[in-house]
Amino acid sequence: MTRTQAALPETNLQVMEHLHAYRFLTAPQLVRLGVASHINSLRRTLRRFETGRKYVDWAEFGVLPQIGRLPRVYYLTERGARYLAEAWRVEPEEINYPRGVRLFSRDYFHRGATIDFHIELCCFAAQYGLTVEVFHSYFDTAGANRNENPAYRLHHLSKVPLEDSFFIPDAIFAVRTPDGARYFTVSR
Repeated sequence: MTRTQAALPETNLQVMEHLHAYRFLTAPQLVRLGVASHINSLRRTLRRFETGRKYVDWAEFGVLPQIGRLPRVYYLTERGARYLAEAWRVEPEEINYPRGVRLFSRDYFHRGATIDFHIELCCFAAQYGLTVEVFHSYFDTAGANRNENPAYRLHHLSKVPLEDSFFIPDAIFAVRTPDGARYFTVSR
């Protein structure tokens, strides 16, 4: 028996959909995606996630000298993934959300730049009638890091095997043109 959850406002649902697509987002990135026209109205939307059920959570990264306070990084929770799955009428396993979120303070700017690239790629694709079919970033992983069996060890979805080693690019993506041509690219 499926249980119907209370409906969220459209802007909150948009935030959750973007978090499904990009995994981690800051408020400026959400404004770039068009969730709100101004950061202040977006903050009101994000405040709705602070009370009640935790569909979206965030990580704080503090203040850096000469830069100031770093924007919070928002991500979809398991409960949020279940809500989105019910709204879209799909299985919860089909919803992309970070499992076992760990703070990534050493990687804050690099990860943010990779997400910025992904956002711009999607905006470019929409403008020119292209489809981004696949986008795996270096922080998209599968498996368990602590498992003793090598078959279950954490591996990066963007790992490119070489003859005697491998490298992990920032992202691997595939774009399809309106005429059906497919382009597979590695971003470094």
